[in-house]
Amino acid sequence: MISLHWKEQFAFWNHAAVHIVDFQYVELQPGERLCPQLLSSSFFLFSIKGRAEIKLDGQLQQVGRFCVLHGGREGRVTISAPKKGFVCYWVSYRPLLPLDGALAGLAADPARSHYTVVPDRPLVLLRLFTAMHKCWQQPGPLQQLHVRGYFYTFVQQLLLQLQDRLTSASKADVVTEALHYLEEHFLEPITLEQLSEQMDSSARHLARLFKNRTGLSPIDYVIRMRMDYAKQLLQVTDATVQEIASGIGYADSYSFSKMFKKHIGIPPVRYRSESAACAHFPEASVAAVRRAPYRPKRVVVLYLLGDVLSFDVAPVGISDIYEGSSLQQRLNGSASLGEWYKPKVKQIKALRPDLIIAPSIQTFEMLQGVAPVVHVDYEWPIEQRMNHISEWLGSYNDFSQRMEQFHEKIDISKRKLREAGLLDKTVTIMEGGKNGVEVVASKFYGRGSHIIYHYLGMKAPERLQSCIDQAVHASGLHVPFDQLDAYTGDFVFRSTYAGMPNLSEQEAWNRLTVVREGRLLDISFGLSYYNDLYSLDQQLTHIVDGLLATAR
Repeated sequence: MISLHWKEQFAFWNHAAVHIVDFQYVELQPGERLCPQLLSSSFFLFSIKGRAEIKLDGQLQQVGRFCVLHGGREGRVTISAPKKGFVCYWVSYRPLLPLDGALAGLAADPARSHYTVVPDRPLVLLRLFTAMHKCWQQPGPLQQLHVRGYFYTFVQQLLLQLQDRLTSASKADVVTEALHYLEEHFLEPITLEQLSEQMDSSARHLARLFKNRTGLSPIDYVIRMRMDYAKQLLQVTDATVQEIASGIGYADSYSFSKMFKKHIGIPPVRYRSESAACAHFPEASVAAVRRAPYRPKRVVVLYLLGDVLSFDVAPVGISDIYEGSSLQQRLNGSASLGEWYKPKVKQIKALRPDLIIAPSIQTFEMLQGVAPVVHVDYEWPIEQRMNHISEWLGSYNDFSQRMEQFHEKIDISKRKLREAGLLDKTVTIMEGGKNGVEVVASKFYGRGSHIIYHYLGMKAPERLQSCIDQAVHASGLHVPFDQLDAYTGDFVFRSTYAGMPNLSEQEAWNRLTVVREGRLLDISFGLSYYNDLYSLDQQLTHIVDGLLATAR
């Protein structure tokens, strides 16, 4: 799944600076999955154990251990481990702009590209991800600097491996093979004779070629790698000097400290105290990776209440229901959690949900970290919403049958309106009345607009219909009373609620033909506010019955 030429990757990373947004250690048990995430930043995923199905912007692929996956921001990713468990590291980053002008000629944005790489030397990358993870757990004023250092080294190692792969038409030369071997085995006891035997070369010949290429003998190269790794361990862990010595191949702390001072200039203990390492700061708890079970039992849903009810799922918590909604009786036993766009986060957390359904990007981001949260946008077509919810509720019921029943009801309603000579009449939806009226100018606004303009296919007056045809999001117009006649259709549905303005004293309102001839119909704000399947079904009944009543 490579969508970008690697030369452009090389150009990008030669100039790019990044900010590390997040770092996670993700562990999924068999049957678990990571909630779909709408990416606000780019990421690298490095798998280290097991297998997973990863869907990135609709493209599904199987990922095993030691695989690097890159995803761009504004994409959508889901990770599932249906049969085996899966473990990976995940680092999110954001390029710091502007980049150098040398990138102006790139055909695509490398930070937004999707690609997968199986590295030739995965253990080198594993050490770098392990170091990043340790440092990310221990915050401090230089945390970004330390993590970015490991991150850049990871990118460099990944691109070097790709470069080796792209430029090697035949088997790599003996020095390249030796470098690869040492990068994977430098923590193990090794001698020049053992290395030359592995490379099928004489020790003298290998040492000469190796020094010509690197400036170091093979053993000095190993020592340098061990010292660099020791510095990392001193910075990002609380391991003792003896533990570090044993971990990198030295029999005792004395031998290691002597070698460390020789190459670094100061003893290990002093290096730790003077390096402003992350280990000086209190250790932070690892951020929990939020996972959702296949069949969640404690669901919190905001706004899309009826969509969930369509699957016969009783949520433990819901956003506030407006008076007059058809949802009230069916959700009496669910905890009320405030307005859907500003929910009470503490109360949600106290319910200990195993899935939260958020109807917008804003609420999705607001509830990250509280529990597993999935974004199902209220502006999506209902079929798309229901399909998404069905997947996360474990398909308790086949929603397609419910959709078929709803569309059958739509067809019957359209036939009735056509027979009554009403289907081709124009309709306007209004609300409010202070210094003018709010007029719905979209099929996605609620207040019955989904039913009237989308499902029934009825039109608004020409001036208003042009706005509706162009609208891609929920939108409305404020129309002064003296201009209202041009926006008024053959029928008007007015959203009603407690305390709404009394328009009977407005002369311009009383002059409207629909008001004088009794074609002004009320629709409760609570009934018409929601656009889920259950609410739409109830709105359809109310709207069609109201229109048909005028023809009798």
